[in-house]
Amino acid sequence: MSDGISDLFKIYGERHIYSGGQPQDKIRQQILESETHVEIMDRVIDFLHLKSFHVAGFRPGMKKDGSWVTAVIGDGKGFPDVFAVRYHPQYIGLLVVEIKTENDEQSPEQKQWQIWCEEAGIPYIVVRPSTWEEFVRLLE
Repeated sequence: MSDGISDLFKIYGERHIYSGGQPQDKIRQQILESETHVEIMDRVIDFLHLKSFHVAGFRPGMKKDGSWVTAVIGDGKGFPDVFAVRYHPQYIGLLVVEIKTENDEQSPEQKQWQIWCEEAGIPYIVVRPSTWEEFVRLLE
């Protein structure tokens, strides 16, 4: 199995391939061993960087009272964990990713964001360790 690195060198050059990313096989092993949301998100971002995507994600912060919150405005509740864009001369790629551990479920707001994205033609994928291979195939 090729990790796609040599093909990416031809298309994008070295500076995009290792912008915090790791070779595909190592990322695959790490995702299969991941148990927390943060671990899975880190692996997804590494893989998207390997595939030359520019990535933004949002993590909650702790308030003074010890509770956690992710600051959003407008319709931000349920917004996907990762927003990724990649430019190629023939197309512009846009992808949104919701990260879940094996036992987590999407909230109603996350399901609504999935509907909005899919209706707009934006690929939306829920990534869990068990769906990693599907995620990789989507980006091949």
